[in-house]
Amino acid sequence: MIYQQLALISSILGGFAFTFFAAVVFQPRPHKIYMPVLMLSIASTICMFVCTLGWSFIAINEHRETENIGELLRQHHKTLSMLFLLGIVALITCIGLSGWLHSKKAGIVSLLLALTGFAYIVYLMSHFIR
Repeated sequence: MIYQQLALISSILGGFAFTFFAAVVFQPRPHKIYMPVLMLSIASTICMFVCTLGWSFIAINEHRETENIGELLRQHHKTLSMLFLLGIVALITCIGLSGWLHSKKAGIVSLLLALTGFAYIVYLMSHFIR
């Protein structure tokens, strides 16, 4: 059940990252921050889509009665968890930098909010990742 929920969460975040990518593509390109924001949104999208597929397949296979499947699923879950965290970091960084595409004031605000969100995520995750 947990794998289905993780797949759903990553698919929603992947869709958000892809929508963010589509919005950035149509922005004018005078800022040097344009390409990093675009690349981070693509990286986040790909990470989330891979996690969605991986956790969906794990959810399908977790009920098999084959020896060693449990250890294999745990290994894939660890890899997907790290990929998910990479996608989260890319998405938060993308959001933090995106304000600079509009103005200096918007850039400062978006960066501060992204850093606050990132600090809170690190605090929350520190209780679960060892």
